[in-house]
Amino acid sequence: MSQQSIIFTAILALFIITGCGEDQLYAPARGTLKIAELKSSMIELESGDTAIIECQVEYSGQEAFLSYTWNATGGSIEGNGKQIIYTAPEEPGVQTITLTVTDGEVIDQQSITISVKAISNTIIIGSDTHWPAKELNDVLRYEVTVDAVFSDRVELKYDITQDQDKVDAFLSITVDGTVVLNKKAIGGFIPSTAERTIDKIDVSDVIQTPGRYTIEFSLELTHIVENGWLLNEAKLLRVEGMSRRLM
Repeated sequence: MSQQSIIFTAILALFIITGCGEDQLYAPARGTLKIAELKSSMIELESGDTAIIECQVEYSGQEAFLSYTWNATGGSIEGNGKQIIYTAPEEPGVQTITLTVTDGEVIDQQSITISVKAISNTIIIGSDTHWPAKELNDVLRYEVTVDAVFSDRVELKYDITQDQDKVDAFLSITVDGTVVLNKKAIGGFIPSTAERTIDKIDVSDVIQTPGRYTIEFSLELTHIVENGWLLNEAKLLRVEGMSRRLM
């Protein structure tokens, strides 16, 4: 190799080394990310209650690049981003809600705990009872005596199984003639809800004080099947008293 070629090669190598050094010098710094605060509107909930959980994030880059992932050991989460609505499970215990924030490179994670308490004051309206299957408008009727009301939020929880009937039905519930649930499609044929339907509704507008109330669970059927539908359980929450079935 000639002396001129050697000098050219050395200069070229110097330029390459210098360029790499500049790349290192002027490469963008890795962003900093920190979940500065994670808080809940409530740290104690009753079964089925909700809380708003939100975070504050400190990030050196553009927040549009951040993604938020929420997880809970129990209960359900609605929403995304910096704020979600958390619904406590039916089972009492301590639940952990975890937030993970990342821009694809840096990541931070924090958790918060919420104590879930069981609702102690309830009236079992009825349980383990099939609808009579006498008419297409099939009714289970109960007289409920409320001795005490412990909250301004009284709820009715029901648990129904589609047993021998293979066609869906429409469920309505009335309290002293006032419709609190109107023709909800239930069952697993379409499917509407599933073969088993568990839900609860707010009846605070009609049950506010102690007294005697007539509660009807009506199924609008397309045909009559013996043991078609089973009321696993229905109960009033946050009240005290007793119930009997009206035939």
